[in-house]
Amino acid sequence: MEQARFSNPKREVRKCSKCPEYSFSLKRCKQGKINPPTIKGGVQAVSFMGMSYICVWAKHWDKIIESLRKSNPSAYNKGRS
Repeated sequence: MEQARFSNPKREVRKCSKCPEYSFSLKRCKQGKINPPTIKGGVQAVSFMGMSYICVWAKHWDKIIESLRKSNPSAYNKGRS
């Protein structure tokens, strides 16, 4: 699903509070995902925690993934020709 979202240039961006996975009592995502405020912060988070740590509804999601693919194409382009 994430690759399909990556290829969609007009994808929806959500604030955490608008997402059904957001817990108002915990004040965070129920799945433990983050919505990094910057691309650099997102890239650093992915380097420590992996790609699944970033919410696909995050504002900078596309740019974070693109940055990772440019920096290490063999690791992030599996299954693509």
